[in-house]
Amino acid sequence: MKINIEYVAQVKEAAGKAAETILVDEGAFLIDVFKKISSDKSVAFRNLVFTESLKPVPSILITVNDEQIDDVSSYVLQNNDRITILSPMSGG
Repeated sequence: MKINIEYVAQVKEAAGKAAETILVDEGAFLIDVFKKISSDKSVAFRNLVFTESLKPVPSILITVNDEQIDDVSSYVLQNNDRITILSPMSGG
């Protein structure tokens, strides 16, 4: 399956890119994508986005097709899903 990933704010800087497309097996869970992308990213990216168990740190927002996802371990992805990983932003 093809999965599209968008990185926003600090996550984009840490990933070194704004987006990428990866291939995963049919029936993959969201956590499977996290395992796959964490293996080729910097330590800074992994520390910003994931806990040691590869779940998103509490301040990171994860959406799939614009729907916020809280349980990455049980969410089953579909072909052409769009995952957005967003770090907190501040401004004035």
